[in-house]
Amino acid sequence: RRFSARLANNNGVYTLTAWNNDAPNTVYRWQWTDQAAAAGNRAGLAIWDMPDGHFDYVRVLDLPELTPVTPFEITRISVEGGRVVLDINKPATANYHVLRASDVSGPYTTNAANQSASQYSELLPVGTAYFYRLQLLP
Repeated sequence: RRFSARLANNNGVYTLTAWNNDAPNTVYRWQWTDQAAAAGNRAGLAIWDMPDGHFDYVRVLDLPELTPVTPFEITRISVEGGRVVLDINKPATANYHVLRASDVSGPYTTNAANQSASQYSELLPVGTAYFYRLQLLP
């Protein structure tokens, strides 16, 4: 009986899908986690104990190497010259809103909209503690 199979490895999450070529709506799927493939690894297929088994078609695809993603986060909060200063790690072209709340659980409101610098500062609030959060703009 002829069947087709597809094996995919997504960073160590393996998925095997098989279907009968004469009844392609009958699909079987298995998924498991194992070691991710390292750069330069090879892919292969084998047939065990099937003297009439053969491959009609084999194709191996590789994704291009991904560019590391720059984290979007406040890396430091300091007080300098009567100002609160936030050091921000962000992608080079990213814009963001600075949100502020008087309680860690919120509600947070936009304090400064559409910022782009890697540092944000404002006058130090008197008599009130604030919690800061950033919102990345699409």
